[in-house]
Amino acid sequence: MNGSPAGVFVWDAEFPLVTNPLVVGAWARAMGATWLTSLVVLTGIAAAADGLDRLPWMAGIFTLVVGGVFLLGLAILWLVFGNRYRARFQVSERGVAYQALDRRGRVLARFAVVAGLLAASPGAAGAGLVSISRERIQIPWSAVTE
Repeated sequence: MNGSPAGVFVWDAEFPLVTNPLVVGAWARAMGATWLTSLVVLTGIAAAADGLDRLPWMAGIFTLVVGGVFLLGLAILWLVFGNRYRARFQVSERGVAYQALDRRGRVLARFAVVAGLLAASPGAAGAGLVSISRERIQIPWSAVTE
């Protein structure tokens, strides 16, 4: 297994993104939470501004926007990543490790940081930094719960 030392198991995996129900389900839950949070905030604003009669119209607009972002995300996974993602896994006496092997993902994470800094957008820069921090993960056996 990749010439690893005795007692260490290492393997590379390539898995689909858009055609993977786990990936699409996680993306759908994230977009659903975004929609629900937006709707709660909109309801509060509409109630404070005495505009509850316009709430269905605003909810419809937000449904279209979040639905568009959902589809855009799937399109990015398909077109930019080619519906594939490569990763390396390792199991040893120390624990379990994961490493992202997909070069496109690493490049995009760094691009997000630079673009976020140039645009003075802490959200974009932060998202890129979070992505970079998760390119390599080591979990000791004491922290493994499932």
